[in-house]
Amino acid sequence: MSKAFTRGQKSPLSALTTADDLYVGIFLDAPGLTWDVSCFGLDAGNKLSDDAYFVFFNQPASPEGAIRQLGPQQGDTDSFRAVLSKVPEKIAKLSFCAAIDGAGTASKLRSGHVRLVAGGQEVMRYSFTGADFGPERAIIICDLYRKGVWRAGAVGQGFAGGLADLIRSYGGTVDDEPAPAAPAGAAPTAPMGAAPARRWAGPRPRRASRRRRDLRPARRSRASARRRNPAIRRRNPAIRRRNPAIRRRNPAIRRRNPAIRRRNPAIRRNRASRRNRASRRNRASRRNSLASRRSPGIRRGRVGRHPCRVSGSSRVPWSACRSTARCRRPGGGRSRAARW
Repeated sequence: MSKAFTRGQKSPLSALTTADDLYVGIFLDAPGLTWDVSCFGLDAGNKLSDDAYFVFFNQPASPEGAIRQLGPQQGDTDSFRAVLSKVPEKIAKLSFCAAIDGAGTASKLRSGHVRLVAGGQEVMRYSFTGADFGPERAIIICDLYRKGVWRAGAVGQGFAGGLADLIRSYGGTVDDEPAPAAPAGAAPTAPMGAAPARRWAGPRPRRASRRRRDLRPARRSRASARRRNPAIRRRNPAIRRRNPAIRRRNPAIRRRNPAIRRRNPAIRRNRASRRNRASRRNRASRRNSLASRRSPGIRRGRVGRHPCRVSGSSRVPWSACRSTARCRRPGGGRSRAARW
């Protein structure tokens, strides 16, 4: 009696049959699609460690004949024979897959199933449709795997790539893979052994000379940087003399600065004493002149000096003629200068 499996269901083979020679039949109903059905002999790491256990249309049998592809049979699109007792210990799983050859997706699948037959009697069937898949182009249908004992599992998992991508996912390599097309607008590659074409990339930049004269601007720039450094400027005597703030604090320059001299109390006292001495002299001279104006002779002539007809001098101080006033009149008496 056949047992119907659902997606993801697993069971030991001993619960289905005691035989180890199994027939695996796969049926796929998808009009307009061509399917490549294959069997992957995987190791314990779920990898295709040996390409000899990849059974497909170009390699229909494993080396010892434990797995053999039988092709289309009555009621099946493709079929395999698996003798589990002959499978080597390094093979831990037999994964049965189907991939679309050409354009199309697994969603166009009307119906499909996989069945196990032992001794001419069907013992297990797993059915699926395109509604179980989407835009995938490959299907992992079922597994026969070793976990202490041989077990059977209904996978029903879609795979986005084709057969080549499925082989790569299991760690295998594809030999007759076409070379990838060059993108539009890309430059054609040069043939093997040909020297690559050189393009002119503009003038080559000039290399910096290492002679000593090229190092002098660097020294000048360092010296100018030192002059711009505030801490070094405060220590530089030449710059300190030109700094207005430092010049105002310098006692020697402060004494020469007119603005600071006007604010200096000591200088102000000296200037005041000089003004006082000058004013005293001016007051004394004014007193003398006022006293001389009181004499009769001074009122008629110039202040301070006058022409004397007795002595013959054109400018005689009044102090010399103060004893007499007749020197101003024609034929006047003698003055003190004449008596001398």
